[in-house]
Amino acid sequence: PGLNLSLYANVKADKLLAEARRAIDQKTRDEKTREFIDIINDEHPAAFLYAPEFIYVVPDDLTGVRIGSITTPSERFLNVYEWHRETERVWDIFIPKEQIVTIY
Repeated sequence: PGLNLSLYANVKADKLLAEARRAIDQKTRDEKTREFIDIINDEHPAAFLYAPEFIYVVPDDLTGVRIGSITTPSERFLNVYEWHRETERVWDIFIPKEQIVTIY
């Protein structure tokens, strides 16, 4: 499943990756990642020939978008609830009833 194309299985490596992803402070994340890399260097489970980089294009007028480190494609939408555009139009549901003008 996922991007484990070589079907590499190592409980300690899996645990280190999970801990690195959960780590809040950068120092702990770096330590766990370094330990994981040491295991990969020792065991050589695959020949890593390519690591894709993704570029996400965001319109200039869309604010609140923060795209940091992404490990799964869906993570690019983690803060989608903060995305917004400045607009002059207001939906009728946000206008008090006495201010709504109906044109027939």
